[in-house]
Amino acid sequence: MGKIKFIFFLFLLQNTILAQTIDLSDFVIDSIQLDKRIYPSGNIRKSWQLYDENSIIKVKELRQWMSRGDSIPYSKDFLSKKFELTAGKRTVKKVDNGYLIAYNHGEFRSALYYLSFDGQQSYNITPANIRINDFFEFNSKLYAIEGINHLGGEQGSLIEIYLDKNVWNYRLILNFDEEPEKVFRRGKETFIITTNYILKLEPNFRLSKFIKSPFRWGIFGPNSAFIIKKDLYIGMNGGILKIENFEKKLRYIWYNHK
Repeated sequence: MGKIKFIFFLFLLQNTILAQTIDLSDFVIDSIQLDKRIYPSGNIRKSWQLYDENSIIKVKELRQWMSRGDSIPYSKDFLSKKFELTAGKRTVKKVDNGYLIAYNHGEFRSALYYLSFDGQQSYNITPANIRINDFFEFNSKLYAIEGINHLGGEQGSLIEIYLDKNVWNYRLILNFDEEPEKVFRRGKETFIITTNYILKLEPNFRLSKFIKSPFRWGIFGPNSAFIIKKDLYIGMNGGILKIENFEKKLRYIWYNHK
């Protein structure tokens, strides 16, 4: 029995090590020159997304038309004929009976749709002022963060998305003082990146401020985040932000694409 436990421990250790690597070979360390990057001529137009491929965190360019979240076997043309609104950032969540498809068009109309697996049944779930940025599961239920940051004004909320008599619906759980942009996990812990903070979401839905941004990173549109060992990496417009020693003596490092 002791030998079996030891082998199992080695297996877990190996997988943990494999999961704690990142490929930034196409990026170089640079300074965070905010005066240059808040209103640059073109660099900020490129958004960089972190993703997991065989336990290695890699980076790809995330274009506006690219879908976020789960994959869906339907073309853009099919969806544009099916739904009234298909403009803006699209985020997909696969559920037991189909897909939840969110379109965030910023200050313009947005929408959250349901689509069955066979593509036959569909309907709208939320009003046009619900602008979903990310889906996540918490306490064995499905939630989403939504919000907007436009012309100096911002707001956001956390909503639960649930089935009621086989129809998807939503309800408000809490409001944010600023726009929530991305959710990430560390084990059983849940964190939310907002315009100026990283917040920790407690099981009782209490929010605590975990990290204050050294600059207004909401401008850079955080789209993905991974914790590797003690460091946090955030993919965003213009580059990758690394926060060394995520919990203690923070050090910020910016990576630019070569």
